[in-house]
Amino acid sequence: MGSALARRLGVYAVILCLVAGALYGTLRVTFGQRPVYVNVRWSATLKSFPRQILERRYGLTDGVEREGFTWGYALNDLSTANIAALLNDPAVEDTHHIDQAALRVDVLAERLPYRTSHRNIAVGLEIVAALALLAALGAFILALLELLWIGTVIRINYALDSFGRPAAAFIVMAAAFILLYKVAQRAYSALLVEDGLVENATALALFTAGALFAATAKRRVGTARSAAAVFSLLLVVAAFEEISWGQRILGIETPQFFVRHSAQSEINIHNTFQGVSSIRTKHLVAVVFLLYVLVLPRLLRAGVIPLRGPVKYLIFPPASLTIPILIGIAFLADVPTENEEEIGEFLLAGCLCLFGRHELRRASDISFDLAVSQVEHAMRERGDVGLVRHDKDRVAGLVKSIEQRHDLGTRL
Repeated sequence: MGSALARRLGVYAVILCLVAGALYGTLRVTFGQRPVYVNVRWSATLKSFPRQILERRYGLTDGVEREGFTWGYALNDLSTANIAALLNDPAVEDTHHIDQAALRVDVLAERLPYRTSHRNIAVGLEIVAALALLAALGAFILALLELLWIGTVIRINYALDSFGRPAAAFIVMAAAFILLYKVAQRAYSALLVEDGLVENATALALFTAGALFAATAKRRVGTARSAAAVFSLLLVVAAFEEISWGQRILGIETPQFFVRHSAQSEINIHNTFQGVSSIRTKHLVAVVFLLYVLVLPRLLRAGVIPLRGPVKYLIFPPASLTIPILIGIAFLADVPTENEEEIGEFLLAGCLCLFGRHELRRASDISFDLAVSQVEHAMRERGDVGLVRHDKDRVAGLVKSIEQRHDLGTRL
């Protein structure tokens, strides 16, 4: 049994590796590498026309004059040979965002959008390939453990059931990020750069959570529908904020208002608020999550805050998400590299996805027996004893009418 399970997990790992390799190969063949922003300081004696020839030779595009003889470019050819030739050219005095010893671009250098009209497809391939590779690694580790200690997978399954699967999954993800920082800081930093894999995955998770809450709103009525719809709208706005409303994807130049006021010169609200007020938005996010997840539900249960007015529209995440949310908040502290807020945002977005899935299941999975009992109670109050218990069409219609009157299932 154990060896059969290990073989099956090994097959899954191989298949996922092949899928990841195929996706990554398709990405590179179809769209090439993502350009990287670099600075080049040219020789003071270099004239305009020879400089333009050198720009074409080394794959430098979208040049912008910065200061003195320094220009900013999108470097499209990231090969070692091209970077070595650029660094050894007598007309080049210095560069920035290029590791001159390793002959490659710096891991913290800004990755620019793919040079294609189908940038969303390219980013999607990049994310799915990375997720497939991570899943393959997880399957391989489980297969190895099952081979060494038969029954490991079953014991892990029991442990997850008792501890809580979301909490265990988020602890593993947090540990994976910490381990990556310890053993491969370059790869760790590359994941957290602006418009990198983690940030794009965060936006995708927020869009997914918004879709889940929209589907929940469609199945709810009354205050529960309103709460789900508000959550959906806020999450979609947050997703667009995360990608600066598509600015980098579409290659939109930053308007002067955002250049002057935004903390990162991007088209979004949260960085503009941060630039104007000097208040870090990540701190506000941490406070809001703490109040909403830990403080407010307890005050409502204790009766300190009455359940009326706007408060009755609130819905809260299940208790199983408390530890994952706290883990996400902890990463917002930005220690040790000051880029950890990207991990925190990613984990919190994942929590919101699970929250949306939880609400959708609650809206969809009300058992037939419970529905029947609610209807029978209402029919007894009306004096109608003609209800046929297994007439599902009639029950469904009556349940909907009762929900509209009593707003069933609004609270967690």
